[in-house]
Amino acid sequence: MEFPPYDASQLEEVLRQRVDTAFYEDVVTNAAITYAAALGSKNSGDARMVLDLIRIAGDYARERSEDYVTEDLVDEAMDEYEIERSMSILADLPENIKIVVYALAVLEEREGEEVTSSILYEIYSDFAQMVGHDPVSERRARDYYGRLDELNIIESEVKHDSSGGQYKTHSLKHPTTEVLTALGDTVDTIGIDKSVQNLIEE
Repeated sequence: MEFPPYDASQLEEVLRQRVDTAFYEDVVTNAAITYAAALGSKNSGDARMVLDLIRIAGDYARERSEDYVTEDLVDEAMDEYEIERSMSILADLPENIKIVVYALAVLEEREGEEVTSSILYEIYSDFAQMVGHDPVSERRARDYYGRLDELNIIESEVKHDSSGGQYKTHSLKHPTTEVLTALGDTVDTIGIDKSVQNLIEE
């Protein structure tokens, strides 16, 4: 079902109608409904998003035997929603981009590694060759890093060295275990690196 973009008041109305149907009376606080609608209005006015937020928050309340769905639970639900959305996007990305993300996950788990573009490109190239892919150019790889940053999957940061030059570092924006799950086929194809083995076996 397709929903048009809504403003905060429209989202609140939609949400109240659904809450009246799906929850016992007064279980979802007014503050939680208003807050979820406000979050939705800041994220393209997507009605499906606010419905998911209340659903996830309701699951938290039930699991913890809490009496009410509160703003704090909606906050937690927003974190989970963003992870779910990002991992869904990641799972559908082209294989070369997923290899970049796997390389970053591996590097982050190696103690003391600051993941610069050059280090990331080196490991990405190794992984790509292991599975018979021709690595893209470093310039193209930089486009991948930018795209992943825009998609809220990684975070890239410009830093300065002692000589006044600039370089970029990269880090995952979501838990490594979630990322590795979304990369399931890619990890299976390349093989489980020893630095992430304990995370996959958990």
